[in-house]
Amino acid sequence: MGLDQYACVAKRGTITEPTDFTNWSEIHGPYPSFESSIVFEWRKHSDLNGWMKELYLSRGGKEESFNNCPVKVLRTDLIKLCELSHSGSLSPAIGFFWGQSDSGDDERTITFCIEALGILEKGEEDIYYISNY
Repeated sequence: MGLDQYACVAKRGTITEPTDFTNWSEIHGPYPSFESSIVFEWRKHSDLNGWMKELYLSRGGKEESFNNCPVKVLRTDLIKLCELSHSGSLSPAIGFFWGQSDSGDDERTITFCIEALGILEKGEEDIYYISNY
């Protein structure tokens, strides 16, 4: 048990809500499975999950638990996340089964941000984040 986190791609325009979207067949239509839509994964990077939870809630997300609750990630979000990760300024976060972020998580998150910005730049796919524990 523990926190599993994923950044996934969806065909551009299929994510019509900022959070809690449920049109999975449309979102994953071009991909054979959920697993094939994953572009990045983390395990127990609690600080990132806390940041994404705040993003989710700020966009109208309703589930306080933030378990299996997707949130669309925009270009501006990626830039902010990269800046915070680069400076080691992600706020510490604690959650049930979340574990604890480790020293390599910020570097991996920066790598994700750079890769995700490249995906968005191509204009064919959107990015969303989802975690479960």
